[in-house]
Amino acid sequence: MTGHPALRGEFLEAGMAAERELAAAVAERTGADPERELHPRLVAGAVGVAISASTDLWLRLGPPASYADLLQDALDQATRGLPPAELRRPRRSG
Repeated sequence: MTGHPALRGEFLEAGMAAERELAAAVAERTGADPERELHPRLVAGAVGVAISASTDLWLRLGPPASYADLLQDALDQATRGLPPAELRRPRRSG
């Protein structure tokens, strides 16, 4: 479904529109200026990537993977801040 070129463009546009709306909501709630400050856009972008990564993984894994669980895990990780890669997985030798 996401591999079809016409749909891919629609998904991208919908994602960008959603990020703009979320950035505006974050800015309103925090008193930030989304046109001059990064924070609202960074929050919206992080949420957008969490949604995108969760959706992609869910589509690849299929049932019985829970989309809600994947998304919650992604948002939890983003909220905590991602640890450096070397703390998540042993280094590969070679």
